Amino acid sequence: MKIYFRENEGLYADENLIANFEPRVIGIKRHIRLPDRTTKMTYEIMVRKIDGTETEIKEIDNLCQISYFDMWNIPDCALSAKQKKILQYKLQQDVAQLNKKQIENIVQVDQGLYHYKGSDIYSFGENIFMSHALEQGISVINEAGISLRNNVSCSDWQLSLKNYINFFPGVSEMLFYGALFGVVKPILCDMNDIDDMGIKPDFAISLVGPSGHLKTSMARKYALWLDDSEKQEVSFRDHRRNSSIIAMIDKIPGQNFLVDDLHEARASDVAARQQEKLDSWVRHIGVHRNSANIFVTGETMEKMGIFSCKDRILQIKIPRKNSEELKELKRKIGLLSSDYMSGLATLFLESLMKNYDSVKKRIREYMEQNLNIEGVNYDTRTYHHGIFIRLTEELFRQYMCMGSSDVTEAKALDDAIKKNCMIQQGELQRECDIDYAVDVYKMLTGNDKYITAVASVLEYVPGQLDRCVWTNNRVYITKEALVQGMIKYYGHFVSWRKIIDDLDEKALLDEDCDKRGKKFMKKRHYVIMLDALCSYIKWKKTVE
Repeated sequence: MKIYFRENEGLYADENLIANFEPRVIGIKRHIRLPDRTTKMTYEIMVRKIDGTETEIKEIDNLCQISYFDMWNIPDCALSAKQKKILQYKLQQDVAQLNKKQIENIVQVDQGLYHYKGSDIYSFGENIFMSHALEQGISVINEAGISLRNNVSCSDWQLSLKNYINFFPGVSEMLFYGALFGVVKPILCDMNDIDDMGIKPDFAISLVGPSGHLKTSMARKYALWLDDSEKQEVSFRDHRRNSSIIAMIDKIPGQNFLVDDLHEARASDVAARQQEKLDSWVRHIGVHRNSANIFVTGETMEKMGIFSCKDRILQIKIPRKNSEELKELKRKIGLLSSDYMSGLATLFLESLMKNYDSVKKRIREYMEQNLNIEGVNYDTRTYHHGIFIRLTEELFRQYMCMGSSDVTEAKALDDAIKKNCMIQQGELQRECDIDYAVDVYKMLTGNDKYITAVASVLEYVPGQLDRCVWTNNRVYITKEALVQGMIKYYGHFVSWRKIIDDLDEKALLDEDCDKRGKKFMKKRHYVIMLDALCSYIKWKKTVE
């Protein structure tokens, strides 16, 4: 079948007029989605009208479903089924005749770091940075709708640098490089040899300090770089499902994500929900490597009872300031641009990607050197977290500041990290040193101050949060009553699992063969053996 077009007549198949226009495929695009490398073909089509004029080019993904009227305002309802089939055939011929080299390959990426044909591709806001140029005919695009704030120029970023690093001595140094760590994290997560060293960048960063001490203001100023801040910030009181918030964290690797306003919760159910949320977020970023760097702000973490993930959080302690000092800090922070850190992070990443092979080599050397320092207890998570912040300063110094530690305030950062890590390790050690068995004994024998002990089941209704039963040298107590009694004793929430684990480890529980509790009055109770508990207390006193 010979298909051809005659101006002022139309499109013919052999000698039969098919249509008074000619559709033509003038380009083919292959869309490759990373990281799964799924592909989709699209076709660039234009139409030549009967008078020889040409329409604008449209991109479609199905040659068999084209509405010429909807797309180019060319009437097509009078076309028969056979004529439409011939038009489809004509377009398929066009595709077959196009040279394979004429196919444009478009690599589509979300935010974060990807690999394609020997190049590392880093999508950061609306920017694309590559370690090596791709071959001709391949272009890279990223997801629309994620854009950065206005960037600083390449020439004036150094003028304001120290205003940000030195804004709040002992705090802002760690905050500055902790925020830039968000840029470095995807590179680290992609380096398998870092994992082989037994150290992972699987931690969050928290700003902890009194109310009104600019925690949220500083976190936003330093760490949030997107035009739409709602894409990278939630409150602990947010009512969205946990899975929705985790999806937000996964959406913006290379950026920071702020979880704001962690408060000490006295109600056990609220504290338990906070514990569950924080634990799931922190553990998630440890498993899902291509995710955002998490910042948490709060007044305290010491009394949250969240030990399972507290050692996965690097804390930056904000010291209490008087009203005059706070007034001055508020004045100074108002002078800091909200766009500066976004622009600086972009320039930093651009420099890292231009020197990508050198950067990875430097990272390996730095980690090997700093994991073998004599006299340093480097086998702790807190110290590991500090290494990654120091590494960020090292990279910033080498690739942005010509190796000048004076410009980057390396010593001030090192002092701040040492101070904060010592405080955090002390808190974690104190929590490890808690003897829950001793505290349970004191809570039970507190003359009804923390919980009321009754000797008769007639005085007890299962489900009462303020009562337990003492009978036959056994204490029968529900999980809920145990938690409430210990909250009163400690003055803050504590995980019931920790308490039961400790009692179980010291063989102080009378248990069923398959469960730690026993059914008592048709409800599951923990059964504490009083003789064993008292014997343990006596032994503890002799040891001390």
